[in-house]
Amino acid sequence: METGKQDMSRASLARVSGGADFTWHCLPPRGKSGGILLGVRANVLDPSLIVEGEFYVKFHLCNRTDKFEWILMAVYGPAQDEFKSDFLSELVRACQHNPLPTLIGGDF
Repeated sequence: METGKQDMSRASLARVSGGADFTWHCLPPRGKSGGILLGVRANVLDPSLIVEGEFYVKFHLCNRTDKFEWILMAVYGPAQDEFKSDFLSELVRACQHNPLPTLIGGDF
């Protein structure tokens, strides 16, 4: 989710999650662009690693029920043309040596 905010309060996160127990990670915006909030239900998914890039947040996840491992990425591509090449290069690097199934979502 694009936030446009530097930080999110616990009360705001509780409202977004409906009070459910979530693991959250927030990437602050750069200037007026972006800001990414990524969260997963803590009783369903176990994040073993959280990686932050300039344009993405990536969770390495393990399903608690069947131990299936996978990756969830939230991306926010730049609106300015001069940053599009940087965005695409970073996305390639983030996925290049990725051995796990990956789901990428966001605005790009």
